[in-house]
Parts: sequence; structure tokens; C-alpha cells
Amino acid sequence: MELSDRQKSIRDGARGEASAMAMHILIDLASAVEAQRLTRITHVHTDSGFYLGDAGLEFVEHLAGLGGRVTVPTTMNNTSYDIENSGAYGVPSDLQAKIKRLEQAHRSLGTIPLWTCAPYQDGHRPRSGQNVAWSESNAIVFANSILGARTNRTGDLVDICCALTGYAPETGLYLDENRKAVVHVKVENFPEESFTDPRFYPLLGYHIGQVCGNRVVAVSGIPPVATMEDLKGFGAAAASSGATALFHIEGITPEAPALDACMVPGSGFDTLN
Repeated sequence: MELSDRQKSIRDGARGEASAMAMHILIDLASAVEAQRLTRITHVHTDSGFYLGDAGLEFVEHLAGLGGRVTVPTTMNNTSYDIENSGAYGVPSDLQAKIKRLEQAHRSLGTIPLWTCAPYQDGHRPRSGQNVAWSESNAIVFANSILGARTNRTGDLVDICCALTGYAPETGLYLDENRKAVVHVKVENFPEESFTDPRFYPLLGYHIGQVCGNRVVAVSGIPPVATMEDLKGFGAAAASSGATALFHIEGITPEAPALDACMVPGSGFDTLN
């Protein structure tokens, strides 16, 4: 695996023990997925602040205890409880304490407590072609598909390692060849009023996600009346039903000015009536 001088220096402790530990983890992960190198990222949206057990809590607290600081802007996803009304909902006090510890550990690392699964609606919108490391399914599919930025489905705890180093394994949707659609869905014979009904797009996305799974899909037949909110609903539903991380809509999304620009030649074809 290729490492730049900067990456080697982080691995060897130039930015402190926490970043060195994070870099070692990313190098091991990159080797496991056969990535040839690490890619520079400009933003992280972390899901590691969602308490799932003591192991994750102790991991983030350990990084914070080593003096770790994020190297790129890093926003936090929603947390595991209602911050203001957790007691009213019967959240046990010991669980509240652990969630608060996890929050504080992230804050000490320099993360931004945004508390949303949609950072793109709060001013954090990477530009087309920028590499980021985002968690949260609807944020991932929005960044890739609608903004034209690049991110994989970054796993919990991996995301905070990316934040501490400024790098992610260069694999998956960071690579041009993996961003091409392998299935084409043609939407036709729907009443014209369907395309101005905001309920239509989440239903369409949910169905396409079920059919296409985690494959990159190109969709044609959607008129340009589709709004940003329509596309958001489409993507969130497709990500929920089929783990979709990237879709293209012909003539609408950034990487799909035409089908031949966003599809692998000879890809499969499905018609949705």
C-alpha cells in the first residue's frame, strides 16, 4: 500500500498519539479492503456519537484522553436521546450519563454538535467532486447523488478516525469507475401530476431501493420539475430500503447530463410503469 510522507508522519506520531492510532486503524482497514492508497477528505459527518455500547464510548474517550483533535470540520449526527427531555421519556439515568460522556468526548475532539442527520441543510454542503467521509444513510446518498461529492458509507468509529487524520481508504465511491450505474430504471406511463406530488418521490425511491439494492442506479423519465426536497425524499427512501449510496437521474443530478455519461456500457435495464 502506498503512503505519502505526510501519512507516514501522522502514523509515526507527528500529530500526536490519537491521530497515530487512528491512522494505523485506517491503514489496516485499507489493506483489508485492498485499497491502494488513502485519499484526502475535507469534511466528516460522524455517527460515532450515537451510543451503541461501552466499546464505542471507551474508544472515543480513549482518543480524547490522548489529546486528539479533528483535522477537518466534523459535524455530529443526532444523538441517542432527546437532549432536553430524556428524563420525561424514561431514559435510565446511567444510560443518560454514558450518552453525555460520549457527547463530551466528541466535543473535546473538536466536533461540531449539529445533532442532525442532514448536515447539508445546515450549511455543510461539499462541492461536486470533493471527497468527504460521511456516515448516516440519507446524508451519504444526498452527498454522492445530489451534490456530486464523494463518500463511502463510512462506518461508526471509522468516521472519527478519518476526522483525526484527514484521510479515508481510497476505495468504493471515491473511484471514478465505481460511480457508474450498473442498472437503468426507466420511469414511464405515470400521470403527469405524479411528478408534482411530493409523496411520489419517496415511494419511487423506496421501490427502486428494494429492486436495486446497493447497486448504483441510473433513472430516466423524471421531468425537471423535481425539487431538491423531492430528490432528498427519493434518496432517503432508496437508502432505507436498499442501502443505496449513489443514484443518477438523467438530466438532473450532476453526474448524469445523459445516460452514457453515468452508466457502465451494457448495464441491465428495468422499466417501471
